[in-house]
Amino acid sequence: MAVVEVWRTYNDGTTKPLLKVELPYELARRSAAFHEAGHAVVAAAYGAHIKVTGVVDVPTGGVQWSLTGRTEFDGPPIPFWRFAAQCAAGERAQARYLKSAGLWSADSQAVCTHHVALHLSAGVASR
Repeated sequence: MAVVEVWRTYNDGTTKPLLKVELPYELARRSAAFHEAGHAVVAAAYGAHIKVTGVVDVPTGGVQWSLTGRTEFDGPPIPFWRFAAQCAAGERAQARYLKSAGLWSADSQAVCTHHVALHLSAGVASR
């Protein structure tokens, strides 16, 4: 599987949905970077070895641009509540960035809330 294809899926292999955000490209990319950094910091705090973390452009038909991020780690299995905290840390870091930059909106809230639910459902399915 190509590297970009792996980044289009959650760790359990389900395809990530495309979520529309009303931000210019550079701000959306920075927002996604804060998101992935949140995942990485908490995973590392729980003793995981971070294999890769980042944001990548994903070519999609008919869309001007699309971004996705990924944080991969290995180490001993973590309890579900720690996995949930690691998932939520991405959204919290992203929300903190958006709020501090004056970019927070009701749309941002909906996207972050939706994304937490997707992370957790993918994590439950892969266990």
